Amino acid sequence: MSVIIPSYNAESYIEECVNSVLSQSLKDFELIVVDDGSTDSTVNLIKTFQDNRLSLIEAPHSNAGRARNLGMYKATGDYLYFLDADDFISEDCLLKLTECAKESNADVVICKSHYLDDKTKETSPLTFSMIDVETNKVLAGDALPHKPFQSFVGWPWDKLFRRDFVDGLGIAFQEQRTSNDALFVFVALAKAARLYCTNDDLVTHRTNNVASLEHTRSKSWRCALSAMEAIGSYLKNNEVSPSVWKSYCNWVAHFSRWNMASLDSDALSPDVADAFFELIGKNTLPASDYYNPVDADFAALAHATNSEIQAAYVKLWAEEERKIAELVGHINKLESEKTTLADSLRMAEDRNSKNAATVEDLATEIKAVRNSHSYKLGNKLLAPLSFMKQRLSL
Repeated sequence: MSVIIPSYNAESYIEECVNSVLSQSLKDFELIVVDDGSTDSTVNLIKTFQDNRLSLIEAPHSNAGRARNLGMYKATGDYLYFLDADDFISEDCLLKLTECAKESNADVVICKSHYLDDKTKETSPLTFSMIDVETNKVLAGDALPHKPFQSFVGWPWDKLFRRDFVDGLGIAFQEQRTSNDALFVFVALAKAARLYCTNDDLVTHRTNNVASLEHTRSKSWRCALSAMEAIGSYLKNNEVSPSVWKSYCNWVAHFSRWNMASLDSDALSPDVADAFFELIGKNTLPASDYYNPVDADFAALAHATNSEIQAAYVKLWAEEERKIAELVGHINKLESEKTTLADSLRMAEDRNSKNAATVEDLATEIKAVRNSHSYKLGNKLLAPLSFMKQRLSL
């Protein structure tokens, strides 16, 4: 099998990443690291490894998509595995993935994974990368996921791909700054005749990494449009089931909304909104065919005028704003109670041991609210909402 790692200015992580591959219980593989024109010590660190399974390709700076393609074109293995330079894998990752692939004859094998916060060093399960699918069994025919764009995420590092299957599809990574993996991954998932999902958690995915391109999405929002358009074009020109097409259209609505919500307020202009809504308008479905009612409302905006789009967009997220306001109010109330109890403790510590436990409970509840999916999602959505309101007031 072939492991391909694209690297760019990854000096802080590349040794841990490469070590995790070279120390695998499976010994028969090739590791291809493609450096995308790093300007730090990444290349020098890679060259310190003395292992004949490792080869290094040094390329001028372009993007991770091109780096992955360069590695894939050189690869000779029957299976392809793409790992990011700031992630790492468990000791038996490659063995378990290849065993699953060979025993099931699957086109794609998907495993579970978890987050590692690069700042706090805390870990947490990655719960949304495998949804509503049966695990530890071959998925084929009617058992294949009917919503592949919702069941999985369009990144490659938790998936093993059969090489001749990929070659037959004629797919490669898009050579662009961001969203360069969605076409390769989602087309493979949509066209696979056999899938296998294992319950084994085999990959550590680093998050909260300030060097990640995910933190600079405002500079490359057109890449998301390019990915969605390329996937849609491929699916239209290559036969897929109606359920897969419906899944794709739902994903377009959701992914467009998420991209606009994650942009800086000064980057979310009417022209940007128009570009996303124009794409959504090309893939309309009856409202009853959207998995999420909010996505159905959002997709309907594609047929509105610019001013109507802005007004409806604000209205669409008013409920999210209300939920966040409730959460903030709840936090403020808890903070006030916590402060009051803390003051009481300082005044009469010997008589307030019970209150001390209550303070701790409140602090735990506050942390849980701040870490909740609704609170985090709402915070992301408020930025574009604020921008849209300012536009409407002009």
